[in-house]
Amino acid sequence: MITPWKLLKSEWVLNEKWYKVRKDTVEVRPGKILDDYYVGVSNDIVMVLAITEDGIVPLVRQYKHGLQDIITELPAGMIDDGEDPLESAKRELSEETGYESDGWSKLGYFIKSAGKTVGGNIYLYLAKNAKKTSGQDLDDTEDIEVIEKPFQEALAMAKSGELQGIDTVLALLLAEEKL
Repeated sequence: MITPWKLLKSEWVLNEKWYKVRKDTVEVRPGKILDDYYVGVSNDIVMVLAITEDGIVPLVRQYKHGLQDIITELPAGMIDDGEDPLESAKRELSEETGYESDGWSKLGYFIKSAGKTVGGNIYLYLAKNAKKTSGQDLDDTEDIEVIEKPFQEALAMAKSGELQGIDTVLALLLAEEKL
């Protein structure tokens, strides 16, 4: 029978704005204790596949320091503490691309890594009838180029491996069924 581990003690070993790490002491079964189980902690993420009436999808091209490379993906960002995921998706789409939509639906909620992380999971949204309503409103750490592609071309980029972010690829594949 599978049973949850018992948490005996937990302490922060890193508690910074961009990343947090917790050290847990857990009892995995009676008499078997791990005193060094480290867990990365972060907020969940939203990602938006917006599509205009004429089938155009805004993608964003930006530098990702963890990869130390520039990638193209769908607009995305962290959910602020206490923020509703859909409101976060609307905010991120507007800030990163200047697009807004009145046709929102959820493509799904997915766990990125369950063993050594808490959070960082992703809410994927589809925003139909998107319209460019403003310019970008970027954070001082962001430098984003918006690239507009027809949906079928963006989907082909995902299927060929040109778009490599698993969340971007998943959103495009899921949206193919709904569009």
